[in-house]
Amino acid sequence: MGEEGHLTPAPLVYGACVQLVEGDEPVVCLLPVREHVFVRKEDGTILRVTRKKLSLEGGLAHGSIPALREGDDVLLESAAGKLRGKLGATPDDDHFGLLLSHGQELKVERSRLQAISLLLPSDELVGGARFMVKSKSGNSYEGTVGQVLPDRRALVKLQNGRTVDLRLDRLQLETLVLSIPVPVDEKAAAAAVQVLAAPAEAAAAAAEAKLAREPSRVEDELARERQSARLLRQQLQEVLAERERLETDMKERERALESEVWRGMATHRDLSDAKKRLRELEAEIERRQEEQQEG
Repeated sequence: MGEEGHLTPAPLVYGACVQLVEGDEPVVCLLPVREHVFVRKEDGTILRVTRKKLSLEGGLAHGSIPALREGDDVLLESAAGKLRGKLGATPDDDHFGLLLSHGQELKVERSRLQAISLLLPSDELVGGARFMVKSKSGNSYEGTVGQVLPDRRALVKLQNGRTVDLRLDRLQLETLVLSIPVPVDEKAAAAAVQVLAAPAEAAAAAAEAKLAREPSRVEDELARERQSARLLRQQLQEVLAERERLETDMKERERALESEVWRGMATHRDLSDAKKRLRELEAEIERRQEEQQEG
């Protein structure tokens, strides 16, 4: 889980050990998200605290408090796919033990992994954090929270790149988990803590500036999505209006054709009556001519 015994100032990155201001209680950093930080206490409890509640002076040895514990819900990703389960015994430098939901226990080589995530159940979305959740209609969502709005909505960027507006009352919040990235190579992560320790304040400021821009960028993307939706609705309305115009024109032409048919039938009937009358007159003329000849 990383080398012990070397004290460094503690930047807020995964695995760095710091102290809570209140009580000087040691904790390990899991994930900084804007003004909050997810930390883990020595007893395994995971908390989300504000940055001002942490003391970064005189950091504890990296790895003196393990970030991962046996029984943690984790997601392992490799070229072969994803595996979710409970963490077995504390992982070593080479392997992870994973207990799957149906009881099978696997030993996964760390070198084959592309990503590791600690899954933390939550009853709310947190700005800047990755998440997975199901909607009440059965859809699955996975992405990063851009901003949580006060009217129980959240602007999120999904894994497919789309920016959407999620309504919290349409989600199955009991399925919501926050995804905390875990370094695949924790030795490299421990070394990175030491490298980052000197310019920690500058790095934190840059990270905070980037995160501060994130809500604006997400809102811009959402505005573009809404503009695109408005254009599509306008085009749909134009198509519907054109269809209505064509339907009206077709009905008028059908009525005109029907009128022409009825007029044709009336004309045909009048013609038939005229022919019949003509034949009757011709027969009358022939009859009278025959009577004159006989007289």
